[in-house]
This record gives sequence, structure tokens and C-alpha cells, in this order.
Amino acid sequence: MRRLLVILPFLLLASFIAGCGPTAVSPTETEPAPAVTPTAAYNDYIGIGGYLFITREAVGDIAAGRRVRISSARFDGTDTIYRIVAEDEATQADARQSQITFAPDVTPGPTPTQEELPPTDAPTEASAATPAAAMPAGAPPAGAFADYVGVDGYPMVTTEAVPPVDAGARVRISHIYIEGETLLYGIVAEDEQTIALAREDQLAVAPPGEE
Repeated sequence: MRRLLVILPFLLLASFIAGCGPTAVSPTETEPAPAVTPTAAYNDYIGIGGYLFITREAVGDIAAGRRVRISSARFDGTDTIYRIVAEDEATQADARQSQITFAPDVTPGPTPTQEELPPTDAPTEASAATPAAAMPAGAPPAGAFADYVGVDGYPMVTTEAVPPVDAGARVRISHIYIEGETLLYGIVAEDEQTIALAREDQLAVAPPGEE
């Protein structure tokens, strides 16, 4: 009995020490990093007054070649979707970046400006196109109608419909765009409201004397 009483405290102490040993810590799950929302290419133009963009194709109820502004943008997980508003301020649609571009008479920048091209009596070199001599090897030429960019009056005529510009309409060229291997001319109709982007084969110099 006495031996049991002597051993008992040691058993209790050993039991206490065992209970105070290291405990297993369950691993915590690592939360996935939040998805990064890319910056919209036209982010700086959201909410800006004026109609700095045109539709490159029909977008919802907005026809191709119509001037629009961007009121807001959201990311759908794949693309940036822009909410665009037409000039009547009633027609709206959701457009992807590939469906809109700057209007021919707009110069992009921190504060985009709408250019007023000075009248000239003779054709001038294209200010918006990169000169052929300065282009890298393999780049497209400056364009057959580069000398008509910014010319006063409406020296060109459409050889087919370039929505919303009709076939046979007199137009002027405001800018040249180089999109990949394709040259696009920013054209403005005589009402100075209807604009579009035309390929070279969709334009011709108007016959002399025709008004």
C-alpha cells in the first residue's frame, strides 16, 4: 500500500506532462488571390462629354458609323464591356472594345480634342498617317489618297455604300488609320455629321467640276 502511495504522484505528474505536449495544428486553407480586373483601354474617356467615338459595326440599336460616348464600363470576366450612348441620348448599347474606335476628327490624348482642319487650296500630306519612308520594313504604304487628307471641300466620292454613308456620296478625308495591314480612311460627308471608316477601294477622286 505504501509503495502504491509513493508511485501514484509520479504517475499523476507523468500524465500531466503528457497532456501538455504539442498539439496538432490543422493546416489552414489558402484563399485564392482575387482576380485582377484589367484596365479598360478607353478608361480615361469614360464619362467625358461629347461624342468622341464611332461604332465600327452595328451595336444593338446603334447603327455602324454612329457617334457615341462612353458612360460606363465593366469587366465580364473575359472582355471589357462599354456602355455607349448615341447622340440622341436615348439609344444605348453594350459594346466591346473592337466595336468602337475614335471618331476621325478626334485626337486621342489625356484631354481628347476635336480637330478643326484648316482650309487649303492644294492637297497636303497626311498628318495622321505615318509616312511610308518612316515605316518599318513590310509596313503598308501611306495610301493612294494620302494627299487628300485635310483638303478643303469634298474631293472624294464613295464607290459603294460605307454605312452610314451612301454610295456616290461626296466626302472629305480627315484621317488615315493603319489597322494591321489595312489602310482605313476616316471620311466625313457633306452634312459634316455623317462619318465612317472606308477602305481604299471604297473611295475614288471625284470627277473634276462635279459638285
